[in-house]
Amino acid sequence: MLKRIGVSALLLISIVFAQWTETEIVPDGRLQEISILDDGTAYIAIGNQTDIPYGGVLKTTDWGTSWTELDCPAATTPTGMLSVDFWDVNLGIVTGKDHVVMITRDGGATWETPAFEAVNSFWVSKWLSATTVITVGDSGKVFISEDAGVNWTSSRALVNVLQTIHSKAGCYDMEFLDDNTWVSVGKKGAIAKTTDAGATWTILPQGLGTPVFLGIDAIDVDNWMIVGTNGSALKTTDGGANFTTMTLNSAARFESLDYLDANNAMAGGNLGSGSPGVIYQTTDGGATWTEADIPSTTSCTVREIHMYDATTVIALGDLNPGGRIYQLGDPSGGGGGNNAPVANAGADQTFDVAAPNQSVFVTLDGSGSSDSDGSIVSYDWAWEGGSASGVSASSAFEVGTYTVTLTVTDDSSATDTDDVIITINPYNAPTADFSASVTEGLAPLEVSFTDLSTAGASSIIGWSWDFNNDGTEDSDVQNPSYTFSEAGTYSVSLTVRDLAGASVTVTKADYILVSPVSIDGRLSPQTFALHTNYPNPFNPSTQLSYDLAESGVVELTIYDVNGNEISKLVQGYQTAGSYTLTFSATNMPSGIYVARLSSGMHSLTRKMILMK
Repeated sequence: MLKRIGVSALLLISIVFAQWTETEIVPDGRLQEISILDDGTAYIAIGNQTDIPYGGVLKTTDWGTSWTELDCPAATTPTGMLSVDFWDVNLGIVTGKDHVVMITRDGGATWETPAFEAVNSFWVSKWLSATTVITVGDSGKVFISEDAGVNWTSSRALVNVLQTIHSKAGCYDMEFLDDNTWVSVGKKGAIAKTTDAGATWTILPQGLGTPVFLGIDAIDVDNWMIVGTNGSALKTTDGGANFTTMTLNSAARFESLDYLDANNAMAGGNLGSGSPGVIYQTTDGGATWTEADIPSTTSCTVREIHMYDATTVIALGDLNPGGRIYQLGDPSGGGGGNNAPVANAGADQTFDVAAPNQSVFVTLDGSGSSDSDGSIVSYDWAWEGGSASGVSASSAFEVGTYTVTLTVTDDSSATDTDDVIITINPYNAPTADFSASVTEGLAPLEVSFTDLSTAGASSIIGWSWDFNNDGTEDSDVQNPSYTFSEAGTYSVSLTVRDLAGASVTVTKADYILVSPVSIDGRLSPQTFALHTNYPNPFNPSTQLSYDLAESGVVELTIYDVNGNEISKLVQGYQTAGSYTLTFSATNMPSGIYVARLSSGMHSLTRKMILMK
């Protein structure tokens, strides 16, 4: 059964005192941790008081004006809950004692309870994304789900490191600096850090001995604060390499911490059993702390603090029994607090560059941003490689895709961010291509070329042809003709240029094949050859054929077997080609004769048989 708790109707204790209000929400439970969303929705994990079984989840959708105690397994058992985290108004995780883990996907209307191995208590729960969620037991055992809490894997890496400090060392709080860098704090003064998403952990020395560290908060990966028992309070500005001790109250047991920004932070707890709760505040980055004047005058512990800004705060606690909310200012903007601004970076924008190697000037428009209870005093834009300021800012962007983040800050120093995607497409250059009327033939070969290029962003205005691949322009007309006089293989290139100055070249290798031709039009041979005479043996005449690959001085001579010259059939210059002539041996005796063909550096012989 849902229990609707109207704060205005259930103010069993409601004291306005130095701008803080104290409101009892549940008479028997303990308000352990809160998860606050941007639209006035928040969830609180309810723990149990000493000797009073209690547990469950509270929900508000109106900035805490009214609260609903949700039906859930922890309320039925009952089991005290210790940690809560919501990714959005629907998807959340609540964890607590007796290894209870509850997942909701509909804002608390229904709950799933995945089975876990025995862990005394889950003190930490955190969504890293809409699918990745982590919960950590007090021993330091880490459980991770990559499918939004359906399936889980566990790691003892942190447990093993903590055991090197003390067998009772453990984890009471964990800060997730980014997806891979986490810091655990807990019993026996344990501070452990991982930079690989929990695969390995390193113990960080701290110099305070063995207090129980109960709270950690950070503003970035380098700057953290840690608080715990005996007034212990540490600060690091170098990611835990070194710690400095902050002075608060050595009698205090600090269980909660909110490190808002470089200047502002609050720590909450109590001054011991039966003592009032305390909240300490710093406005100078932890150099000095002052005690806030909260209305609690009886036994109380402040277990959670959330700072909307420096003057708007909500804190959770209990009077054992009686879960309390301590509030400074009005987070809804209806009172003394401040309603954060809403950043609006405008719609995503896409541009095409007008010319090669140019950038595009883009106007970033943050005029859609708003602030319901004040005014926006600064608009800051940032992206990889650049930044700008102003409600409307113009900047040059090179080709690429950019995520531009707008950060708006109002007159109460509250901020909000929004992203816009700027896409600059590369210049659309022309595409070069061509065809030829013929790609092979006998020399001289006349070829007509046709330009097949297509324009890109602007018109093509120039053509440059290279027909013999020598790097020089042979024609600048769009569709030229060219005569290849010499035999050979030719690569042809076409470069086109458009109106914006972009040029592109296409080369077709070995595109034109020109074959040599003899003087009488026959196809010239490719080698120097002397063929066997026909017929052979012969009587009284035979034909001799030979091929000349190159023009030159040629001799064809007939010798007898003793090397005596019988007849010189050819002596003189001949062009490349194939030749045939008849040798007559009418007055020669039978026998073996030799035909010798020579030209330049080449020489060949053939044996001929005369048989009468």
